[in-house]
Amino acid sequence: MLDIQKIINEKDRVQEALEKRIKNPDLDLIIALYEDSKSKKQALDFLREKQNKLVNQIKIKKEDRLIQESKKIKLDIKDLEEKSNKARNEYQKKLGVLPNIPAEDVSAGGKENNEVVSTYKNKPQFDFEIKDHVELATSLGLIDYKRATKMSGAGFWAYKDKGAELEWALWNYFKDFH
Repeated sequence: MLDIQKIINEKDRVQEALEKRIKNPDLDLIIALYEDSKSKKQALDFLREKQNKLVNQIKIKKEDRLIQESKKIKLDIKDLEEKSNKARNEYQKKLGVLPNIPAEDVSAGGKENNEVVSTYKNKPQFDFEIKDHVELATSLGLIDYKRATKMSGAGFWAYKDKGAELEWALWNYFKDFH
């Protein structure tokens, strides 16, 4: 999550950087929500301090006027707590959707605009069709996806034969190693 102080102090730079990732980030709204949340929190702290002083006075002088004032402040605190929590949640919700600030040399846009900066060696060429992990595990008889789907639902797998042995060997290795 971005630091609100950085947004406040370097608003133009942050705005420019964020525009590489999202269209028209509304930093003014986020700053306004932060200020609103902060002012409500300060008012709440002031009321709590006042309430604490009243409670101490009530312990010394048990006057009806002080007790009534304390009850009123207690209601005001409850009301202001709700408003403060709502303001803080709205502010955090807006701030939470902002992406991190990208580096200056990053091109604007999404993944489609990424550029290859460097590569290591040449990409290997194979004289056979490449299989993904599901095809490979199924063709070697290590995992049974169909049976696992019947037992547990979609997205599960069940090891069988050498696949189960391999899984147990890995578990035992890590157990012994640690």
